[in-house]
Amino acid sequence: MLLTVKVKLLPNDEQKQQLLATMERFNEAYDMVSEDAFACRCFNKFAIQAKLYKRIREEYELSAPLAVRCISKAVVSLAKGTGRGIALEELTHINVRSTVAKARRDSSSKWAFSQLRRFIAYKAMLAGVPLVIIDPRNTSRQCSACGHIAKSNRPTQSEFCCVLCGHSENADLNAAKNIRNRAAVIQPMVVRPAEGSACSWNGKPTDPSVG
Repeated sequence: MLLTVKVKLLPNDEQKQQLLATMERFNEAYDMVSEDAFACRCFNKFAIQAKLYKRIREEYELSAPLAVRCISKAVVSLAKGTGRGIALEELTHINVRSTVAKARRDSSSKWAFSQLRRFIAYKAMLAGVPLVIIDPRNTSRQCSACGHIAKSNRPTQSEFCCVLCGHSENADLNAAKNIRNRAAVIQPMVVRPAEGSACSWNGKPTDPSVG
């Protein structure tokens, strides 16, 4: 059984102004994230977080939790507004099994993957946006064109080139396609549109950058 506790804040005048200022900066940051994601056609939540998290923290002076909430709100709003579902990787213990270079590991740990997932899952539920959790194993090593899996498919952090079929593209985009394809296969029946339904989400995001 879930319990909801309602709390009423009683700030003084100075605290009220600080809260209002924070809300304004949050809304400005949210607009920036939405505009940036739409402009570059990138709806992959972790790609957005990697690109904009630091900017949100520094330019809009938001705390880490507010920065993550801002990104999750933008992702869910974009998904709902374009009739898409959201696919998330199962990222339990991601920092333990991460293959990010040691020099970048400290900064990547600060991206709060688990917190972002919780916020997105919560906001997606409230907005009625379909959410599917998929197994992340080999999404970065599997070819989205032929399905071949090999460590050598990813010669660099940003480059993907299949050693079997020769398919080549940005590594994050290739991984996003794999996530999309797995989500389309394993989506639960409750989010599958009924046959002949007018539902706009067909289980396959139209944009391959949706992750």
